[in-house]
Amino acid sequence: MSIASDHKAAWTEIVGDYAPFDGYSHWERATAIRDPRAVLLFAELRPGGSVTTLHAAIEAICDEPRAKLQVAERDALATELDRLKRRSDPLSGGASNGAGGDLSPPSAAFPWRVTVAFFWLGEIADVPAYCHLLHVGPRVESLSETDPRAHAPIPQAEGTEATATPGAPIMGCIDDGIGYLNSRFRAAPTETRIEKLWLQTEPRAAAHDLIEPLPEMRIGQVLTKADIDAELASGVSEAALYRARNDALLPADLRRTTNHRASHGTHVLDLAAGADFEDVDDALTALPILAVQLPPAAIAETSGRKTEGYVAIALRWIATEALRLSRCDGRPVIVTLSLGALAGPGDHTAFLAQWIGFEIDRYARLSGGRLQVVAAYGNARLDQLVARAEVSRAAPMRLDWRVQPDDRTASFLELRTKPEAQGMRLRLTPPDARWPALTLDWLEPGEGWLLTRNEAVLGAVYGTEVADLNNGGEAAPPYPSMLIALAPTHRMDGRPTLPAGAWKVEISTASETPALVTAEVQRDDTPPGFRPRGRQSYLDAPGWLFDPELGALGAPAPCNPVTRQGTAVAFSGATNAHLWFVAAARPVTGQPDRGQPERFSAEGIIDMLARAGESEGPTLAARGADGAMTSGARAAGVLSGSVVRFAGTSVAAPRVARALAHLWLASGTPGDPEADLAAILQATPPLPGPDTRTGRGVMLVHPHSRRA
Repeated sequence: MSIASDHKAAWTEIVGDYAPFDGYSHWERATAIRDPRAVLLFAELRPGGSVTTLHAAIEAICDEPRAKLQVAERDALATELDRLKRRSDPLSGGASNGAGGDLSPPSAAFPWRVTVAFFWLGEIADVPAYCHLLHVGPRVESLSETDPRAHAPIPQAEGTEATATPGAPIMGCIDDGIGYLNSRFRAAPTETRIEKLWLQTEPRAAAHDLIEPLPEMRIGQVLTKADIDAELASGVSEAALYRARNDALLPADLRRTTNHRASHGTHVLDLAAGADFEDVDDALTALPILAVQLPPAAIAETSGRKTEGYVAIALRWIATEALRLSRCDGRPVIVTLSLGALAGPGDHTAFLAQWIGFEIDRYARLSGGRLQVVAAYGNARLDQLVARAEVSRAAPMRLDWRVQPDDRTASFLELRTKPEAQGMRLRLTPPDARWPALTLDWLEPGEGWLLTRNEAVLGAVYGTEVADLNNGGEAAPPYPSMLIALAPTHRMDGRPTLPAGAWKVEISTASETPALVTAEVQRDDTPPGFRPRGRQSYLDAPGWLFDPELGALGAPAPCNPVTRQGTAVAFSGATNAHLWFVAAARPVTGQPDRGQPERFSAEGIIDMLARAGESEGPTLAARGADGAMTSGARAAGVLSGSVVRFAGTSVAAPRVARALAHLWLASGTPGDPEADLAAILQATPPLPGPDTRTGRGVMLVHPHSRRA
């Protein structure tokens, strides 16, 4: 790594405001080659400016020309307007607010909370005052800006119109690479169980001549049951149909997962809802499916920066389409979510934790039914991505942030301390002495510094904050936080890079009073099957012990700030009873009726270094593999009849979703979450509190999708 003498790198203070809780969005725009067309925003409708009622706020956002909403989003908002009309119309008997916990302190003007997701064509600072920003999602370079059809409220069943069986759930899945033609998702040879499938991706200028694009979404396409049935009856091979669909949707430089033998999404959906349509005894053959295939770019960019936003709109779409499919008759929905970001606040204030809660409560309010989300707890326990320590004048936190060579993606490190901490300082020292170090006081939200060379932005430090999701009520002060962003260490296009190696991070304080500090690295590795891009950076510090399970010096010593605790997904601190987190376990050798955690499965935290609201552990654990001596679990590959293996908490989560579906089919209705958990764990009563590794119990006996 060399620096031209006439183009030295330098740190400069950011001039101008950016969304103070969102350094990631500023970094994306500062380092973009092209100015992105739009940005995905999430907001709650609140009184602002001339807008004083919920009815007016909904109409205003629907009429705002710079806000581009999905069709399903508009339909959901139309349904909200219909409920408001019913509520205010005495002849309608009023409308029930349902059982949702999203009922903030009600008022005549805003009787319940309504959140919206939309693509914004403009500066974030220009968002209308009645839109209280919750999260700034990924930026997109192209967007469908035409409204494809008229919008209408989602129909509501009345009297005898409701035909759904309350205990027969709709199965949902949000993942990568959904093999929608696979026979495991059919009700007959040429009839699919998938009611709708949203293939998320940015639109292309021209479509393949074999495929007609469906103009229902701002990004990607939606395939209906009729569309998929037509493909099944066409006589064209599954592989050829996948290739044609991917040619129409995806540029050649993006991975087309369903062109390959194995895909994560097909595997997960099979474990959760797959069935042999010829097996008359399998009740799952009658369950409808709603699925969302995430964009390849979001999967390849593994920090979760893009994934979280797309997951949020995917869950909203599934919930909305479930309302449409069931005519709001209360039919339950089970959604499997086996993807997630790391870092983040790790408590209930995490964006995805709040958004999932909004969706669960909204579904209950509009239909009276239960939306159950089953999420993977994470696989990052051994990856050295988290450090925590109590910092005082005599005991600073010193870390080596090891950024890998040949890393073609940005690396991110999030720092947090207590609200009452005083006199905190950061020093960031590059591994190459020719690059400038940075020493500064802890930044306030909205403050930041950029590392530039020859006008190229190569690094940044942002003061950030957690968005206020408490609707104006009493809330604990947010943890002061900072985001450090570093550019890639290798590029194929010749643009400037940063040196690889140990970037030294030191957090110090002038106070004698110890203050808790946490450091969390965002995930940055390349997923299996994708072109090599990211290489995972990690934290290091002196003090390692021999780990007999690893057979190496891999266990942090008590003096080492690097820890395995608190390594779960970013939204694991969610408190909604209808959101379950599942860890991975395996049978104890020689004792198949007992389970033990897989060594990679994430760990909660309960010791004195935990921040308030952090996850103490998963809800429960399930098998992350078929057996003690096998690698992974067998389930469907992309093409019908094929079988592949995957391992991890993303295998355990759909197994719990499948067990829930069987339980509700047998009982005829969803039970109380506590009763459902006890029934799934069967002979082993749930523990009163979660174990940091296995939660409240291990589900070892479970319905199989495919036997090993």
